Amino acid sequence: MKLVCINIEKSNHLERVEKFVTAQQPDVVLLQEVMAHDLPRLQAVCGEHVYMQNMVMEHGKPLGPAILSKYPLENCSVHYYAGAAEDALQELGWDENKHPVMSTIRRMMLRAEVTIDGTTYPVATTHFTWTAEGASTPLQLTDTDTLLSFIDPQQPLLLAGDFNAPRGKETADKLCKMLTNHIPDHYTTSIDGSLHRAGQLPFMVDYIFTTTGYKVENVEFHTGVSDHRALTADVYRT
Repeated sequence: MKLVCINIEKSNHLERVEKFVTAQQPDVVLLQEVMAHDLPRLQAVCGEHVYMQNMVMEHGKPLGPAILSKYPLENCSVHYYAGAAEDALQELGWDENKHPVMSTIRRMMLRAEVTIDGTTYPVATTHFTWTAEGASTPLQLTDTDTLLSFIDPQQPLLLAGDFNAPRGKETADKLCKMLTNHIPDHYTTSIDGSLHRAGQLPFMVDYIFTTTGYKVENVEFHTGVSDHRALTADVYRT
């Protein structure tokens, strides 16, 4: 399975994303910060099959993570580690420091299964709890425990996305203790400083994790796609 994972930063880089995905020709695309109204355009290059749930609204327009594929998505489910499906979708709040207010966001993990040439790949994505300077706050650590409670380490799952948890800090360490991290050590950041509004940041926050039953090869980051570097990998069931 050819995998692509990108935080696309809403509608800000759609042409770059379209060009990149078209060149990569992935089987499965895991996206974060998708504006719901952009889905038809993304489906045209990522695959017609989509599972998306909205986290929050910006300027009255919903956005959230999405799983897209050229193959049918089965057994789709959403698992909330903050908020719930019955909670009203809120406008994204900002505090006095111009930081996003996490209580206005329904935070979740999306799961689905994709079958390719007779082999089934359980996959998941999330856009995890943001903190200032990537700190491992009590809120983020509590959300980590809840997220991990949704995962059975004895059952196959690939989980990739923007975790807002820099390598080497407590949150990332907790994730890596239960899950296998496939990001090569030579990558020191997943931020694309040429496109990120804050410039280059020394934060590795985008990951591909797996439980049992997976082999992941040829993991690469690519610049010039979005404010986060795009991830690609070749994925095999074992």
